[in-house]
Amino acid sequence: MSLYSSPAYGSIPAFTDGCDVTVISSNTGTEEAAAENLFDDNVYTEWKGDFNGTAEVVWEEKAPITVSAYCMANTSNVSAWPDQIPITWTLWGSGDNGATWNMIDHRENEPALVSEFYREHVFQIPGNAQAYQTYKLTIEDINRITAGGDYEAGTFGLSQFELYE
Repeated sequence: MSLYSSPAYGSIPAFTDGCDVTVISSNTGTEEAAAENLFDDNVYTEWKGDFNGTAEVVWEEKAPITVSAYCMANTSNVSAWPDQIPITWTLWGSGDNGATWNMIDHRENEPALVSEFYREHVFQIPGNAQAYQTYKLTIEDINRITAGGDYEAGTFGLSQFELYE
């Protein structure tokens, strides 16, 4: 378990790290840029793949946790290929191993990740009281709205993801 510390949040234990997470499925990615890279505590690796309307990863925590915030880190490509950065996504939780999903947080046209490379961004989830063991991150749009050219259009990338209780 890693620990995130910032003036705004203090010290928050990060429960989503490589030793505590089992990736169940992903609908995109490559062997070198697999979804497992989101949870390896290494900002120099990434989950990257074709973007055909949605990209999603489903994972299981060791035990149920109630999420109060999460952290996402963009990739090294942000300055060269800003159109690959996620801007709209939803975080889901499941209490029945993915048979049904409950929305925990949704961000639309979020500009935070479109910034300097390898930067971590923390997103608070006010009022979430439900603990889940199975989670899903669905990326629903990438930064096509500010893309200045045809930089591998239809490709996305994300470096890290962590949940905070």
